[in-house]
Amino acid sequence: MGGAYERRQERFLARKALEQYPTQLQTYIDQPIASDIPISNVLWANSVLAFTVQKEQAFLKFWPQADIRKLDESTFVSIAGMLANKQVFKHKVL
Repeated sequence: MGGAYERRQERFLARKALEQYPTQLQTYIDQPIASDIPISNVLWANSVLAFTVQKEQAFLKFWPQADIRKLDESTFVSIAGMLANKQVFKHKVL
């Protein structure tokens, strides 16, 4: 099929798995993240969290470290959903 299709399928399966364990995901995000884990992956996983407050806190914590130059669709949608928070709104995204 090709790389893009396979990458989307992998992301779908990872998201479905993360949705089954929101408490464990929150615990992981609350801990210091190992330096070999890409922060962009942590931000992507953060989008799974259902509770807006925790999602926004994690975004504000990790975004400055992420060094993301181009937003993908899921990151854009996740950030757009948090814009009611004035701290997120004022945060420099790009």
